[in-house]
Amino acid sequence: MGKTKSHVDVLIIGQGIAGSFLAHFLEKKGKTVCILSSKTIPNASKAAAGLMQRISGKFLTIPPLIDSCFAESVDIYRSLEQEWGIPLISKHTTIRCLNSIQKKRWKKISKRNLYSSLSSLECKSRSLSSLTLDDSIELFDTYLVNPSLLLNTFYDYFNAKDMYRESIFNPENLTLHPQGISYDSMTSDHLIFCCGSHISELDFFSHIPFDNVKGETLEFYSDHHINSIIQKDHFIVPYGSQHFKIGATYDRKLNYLPTKHGYHQLVDSIQDLGFSNSQILQHNTGIRCFSNDKKPIVGWHPLYKNLGIFGGLGSRGYITAPSLAKQWAHDFPNYTTCLRSCDVTRFCV
Repeated sequence: MGKTKSHVDVLIIGQGIAGSFLAHFLEKKGKTVCILSSKTIPNASKAAAGLMQRISGKFLTIPPLIDSCFAESVDIYRSLEQEWGIPLISKHTTIRCLNSIQKKRWKKISKRNLYSSLSSLECKSRSLSSLTLDDSIELFDTYLVNPSLLLNTFYDYFNAKDMYRESIFNPENLTLHPQGISYDSMTSDHLIFCCGSHISELDFFSHIPFDNVKGETLEFYSDHHINSIIQKDHFIVPYGSQHFKIGATYDRKLNYLPTKHGYHQLVDSIQDLGFSNSQILQHNTGIRCFSNDKKPIVGWHPLYKNLGIFGGLGSRGYITAPSLAKQWAHDFPNYTTCLRSCDVTRFCV
C-alpha cells in the first residue's frame, strides 16, 4: 500500500471470503479501504470447496438466511464474472445419498412446495458414470465457486487499487480513539475483523462463544468423467476433467496439521463410492469459524463502537458472505433489518 495513504475510512483485517467481499462493496460505495492480511497465515476460505446448496445438512433443511442470501450471491458471482472476464461459478446437479433416518425425513419434507422446485423428490438408486448411488435424491439448485481463482483475483485487484498491505495483525499496535483507530502509521474511522477463526483469538471478542471446527480435504485424480456433485458421508466436487475434491472431516483439535485419521477417513469414502484408480494430489486443512448458534456474526462491538466483526460464516460462507457484505456496505456503518439476526450484540459482554 502506498505510503501517502495514511488515513482510510475502513481498515479490514483478513482477505478471505468475508474481507474480500466487504472491501469490494465498500469501495463500490466510495469508501477508502485498506486490507491487512498475510499469505503466511492459513486461510480457510481457500481450503473450502466453494459449494453452494439451498438444501443441506444432515436434516436436509433450507435455513431462512441461506435461502434469503442464495440468489443474490449467485448474481454477485455472475456479475464479477462479467466484470473480470473469468469463470468463477458453475451450476451442477447434486446426487445426495440418504441414510435410513434421512429417508424417513425426506418422505415428509419433500412434499413441501419449496422442495419440489429444488429436487427430484424421489429417493432411488441412480447410476453416474460407472458408479451406483443407492437411496439417492437429486438437488438441482447447487453451484460451485472456484475459491482460489476468486480470492487470487480479488488480491490482484486490491493490490492494483493500492488497497492491500501484506501484514500480520498485532493487537499491541492498535490504539482506539473516540472517533476512530490508529494502527502502526495508519488511522481509520472503522476497523473490521474478517479473519475467520483467528477472530476467536482476540481479547475484544472473548465474550463470543465460538465453536470452531477443523476440516480436512483431499484433492484427487480419478479416471471417472463426472460433472455432478456427490454427497454421502462427505461431498465430492468436480474441478475440471477427472479432478475432484472430497471433504470435509470434522475435528475439534484445532490445528492446521493434516492427520492420518482424516486422510484415511476420506480415502475410505472415495473407495466406498466406487471411484477407481484414484491418485491423491493434495491434502488440505482449514478451521471453520462458527459461533455456538451457527449464525454469522456481523456488526459493531458493544463497547468499542468503531470496532467491527464480520465472521462466523462456518461452512456456508460462499453463500452468505457476498449478500451480507453487500447489505452492510449499502447502509454502512449502519446495517439493514436483514442483518439484525446476525448482530454481534446478541452476545453479552
